[in-house]
Amino acid sequence: MAGLLNYGAANSPVSQGAKQQSKIANPELQSIEDGIEAKVPPELKNKYNSIVVAGMRIMFDKSTSKYLEDHLASSQDVVKTISTDIPKLLLLIYRESKIDRSNDENQKVQFIGAAMLAGRTLMCQALDYAEKTGRVQVTTEIIDQCTAALSVSMPAAFGITKEMMAKQVGVQGGAPDAQAASQEPPMGQPAPAQGV
Repeated sequence: MAGLLNYGAANSPVSQGAKQQSKIANPELQSIEDGIEAKVPPELKNKYNSIVVAGMRIMFDKSTSKYLEDHLASSQDVVKTISTDIPKLLLLIYRESKIDRSNDENQKVQFIGAAMLAGRTLMCQALDYAEKTGRVQVTTEIIDQCTAALSVSMPAAFGITKEMMAKQVGVQGGAPDAQAASQEPPMGQPAPAQGV
């Protein structure tokens, strides 16, 4: 899976194909995704697009989509499934990007900021897929529950504490600023993911 972020370069034909492959049918989910994409800061746009495309590739590629299908089929709680699996997916992409082994804290902070936004987009994609395949009827309540659960599980997966988030200055979307990122736990040491 090396090169997942390069695979998802924003203007590549693969990127466009992944977007078409996972066209959201549910208008509420599409509206949320559009709102997220409108709020992505310009400096995070390329990373956001790359993370979304890499995530969609893993979720929807013929060689890997069976995992998503099987996991959704065996789960009785779509909120729990999404709130645990999306952070695992983001950590996988983070580790494969080799940014976690970099000494560039700014790159780490930017990746994590983009990942927090991309995670919500991937949530919309997963919920839409679950609805299309008859696994769940997506309601506003389910969307709200998934969003609330992800707002806790995604930062936790990257080792971001509530205190770090409370100290953030000027960065929207749940990503900590550089000062918060340099505090423990270090950004290069995401919380261990189970089952990745």
